[in-house]
Amino acid sequence: MRHHLATALLAATSALVPPTAPRRSKALRARDAGVAHKIPIIEGEAVDPASDPSRPRWLYAPSKVPNASHWDVVLDARSPSEFEEDRMLGALSTPVLDDDERAEVGTLYASNSFQARVRGASLVANRLAHILQDDRIATLPRDARILVYCWRGGDRSGSLAHALSRIGWHVALLEGGYKAYRKLVREALYEDREGLLLRNCVAIGGATGSGKGLILDALSARGAQVVDLEGLASHRGSILGAMPDEKQPTQKHFESRLYNALKALDPSKPTFVELESAKIGRLDVPRPIFRRLIEAPVVEVQVPVESRVKWIREGYSHFEDGAEGTRQLRRLLDFCAPTAGKKTVERWNELIDAQDWDAFVTDMLESHYDVGYQRSRARDRKNAGVSQEEPYVVDMASTRDEDVSKCAAQILERFARTKLRVAVHKPARKPLTVMHASLQEGESDGVSADELTNENVVKFVREEVSDQEVRSRRPAVPRRLHAIDARRLQERRLVGGLFFEFGAVRTASSDRDAPRR
Repeated sequence: MRHHLATALLAATSALVPPTAPRRSKALRARDAGVAHKIPIIEGEAVDPASDPSRPRWLYAPSKVPNASHWDVVLDARSPSEFEEDRMLGALSTPVLDDDERAEVGTLYASNSFQARVRGASLVANRLAHILQDDRIATLPRDARILVYCWRGGDRSGSLAHALSRIGWHVALLEGGYKAYRKLVREALYEDREGLLLRNCVAIGGATGSGKGLILDALSARGAQVVDLEGLASHRGSILGAMPDEKQPTQKHFESRLYNALKALDPSKPTFVELESAKIGRLDVPRPIFRRLIEAPVVEVQVPVESRVKWIREGYSHFEDGAEGTRQLRRLLDFCAPTAGKKTVERWNELIDAQDWDAFVTDMLESHYDVGYQRSRARDRKNAGVSQEEPYVVDMASTRDEDVSKCAAQILERFARTKLRVAVHKPARKPLTVMHASLQEGESDGVSADELTNENVVKFVREEVSDQEVRSRRPAVPRRLHAIDARRLQERRLVGGLFFEFGAVRTASSDRDAPRR
């Protein structure tokens, strides 16, 4: 009886006391400690407090655009269409839900969130098995570093990161996901107030068909820094510049490509960039980058028209097939009618019908492209508000390899010395500053002259101040002064009040007979 009672009490006591976690062996602790010590932690990484300490998952919150080279592999857990639109350069597409599955789960979530989670978990589990069987992941070493992200750093990337971290790899989750990455890219390109990107730029200019792309290739082969905007945009820049069988990237992915190319530059060395317009195909060059390109010193490449025609025909030979390529050319020429004129487009079509391709290309260059190039250069300089030193002119005999190589050597010799930002802004004429002392107005931060019309200027300046008050207060300096651009004072001779010009005190009446400056 006593034996059974003791057994019952022991069982009851055991039920009330929670079981203690089994101690991990010294070997396991030593193994994990060694791995944690061997794998370096980069800036922005921190252990996820919600993860298992024995197999921790990390959170990565970078202050700058993350660099894929810091990781052995970067995994994009978003759907294929999201990956196609834009991604971190170098990332692998490992979707835990494809486009149809994502739409299915999203639709179900609107009506029943719990059932959507059940369905989503089953689909994700099936996808994880295929991802782990991928040789690009399954063959990673034990101490590999893996970065995972999805749209916002939520369930999709979290499920993949959890599975990989349980295996034992060093796995980090990008906090904020792709949205955070995209925000950092935009800030780097559009808010670069210090001019850290493309600081020392040399623009390679020249009319259409001058072989500027060939020169960039030759400069790169000689070890110079080159940024190929047309290559990044997958477009040759003109209305006929679409590359056959290759579509342009999205604007977002073009900006990712552009940032990745610019961040690798050494600002102490010149960077050669082809002089482009603000738009390449349907893609826009970020405004700060385009402004630096406009401000840069220009190398103007001059090539004979015959060589330009030959080079253009080689690069656009798909338009001469007499079939779909030629029909596409005719459709594109219709877009030139507003600028070139309908009669000019009709003349071009007649040359195409006669298959006189040399005459067609020559006519397009002389009547459309060359005129448009000069017009766009003048417009861009005016819009940017800068003036430049005269371009460095290089005469290239042809687009043959030996001539291109000679031209590249001449350019490198000219720009061998580091020369930062040689463009000179137009000097603004120093305005005549007129200081108005008010005895009646309250404290004010002043008014911008650009905000004032002539009527407002007169109203702003006119005061009821007598000559006696002016003479009595002449030795004293008024406390409240308002700066006004005198060039805006069209009614100056009709205004009464007190003026201070370059430290001299005068009334409007005494200024009436003074000579104009």
